[in-house]
Amino acid sequence: MPRVDFYILEEADAGARRRLACRLAEKAFAQSHRVLMLTADEEEARQLDDLLWTFRDRSFVPHELTAPGRAGAAPVLIGTAESASGAIADILINVSDRMPEDLARFSRVVEAVDGEPGRLKAGRERYRSYRDLGFAPESHKLGSGHEV
Repeated sequence: MPRVDFYILEEADAGARRRLACRLAEKAFAQSHRVLMLTADEEEARQLDDLLWTFRDRSFVPHELTAPGRAGAAPVLIGTAESASGAIADILINVSDRMPEDLARFSRVVEAVDGEPGRLKAGRERYRSYRDLGFAPESHKLGSGHEV
């Protein structure tokens, strides 16, 4: 059963949530993990793809967008539930507002949530869903100048 962590930002900003996801992916990559960044749609996947090149001046996180039926070779993969169905990773970073499926294939699930009321509510519902499934999710509240 994977470990589940929620990283919750104070600010109500989707851009801040995506930057948080990039920092989490960078940290996991530095620890030699394979990461899947799960997005709500293809547009958000493309935004994360672009952001991983620019979010930090001296950072390089090898990544690629997923495609249906293709496992992907990069250590960090970005895609939707549909496009990432064959992706191989040990850490899932959920940037979407949906409950991820097939959780058993990951050793860790990380939920990136910002303070926008709708996304915060969806995060709380996912938290309860994880608990109902027998997981013991942990919450980490991040203020301004947050570091992971």
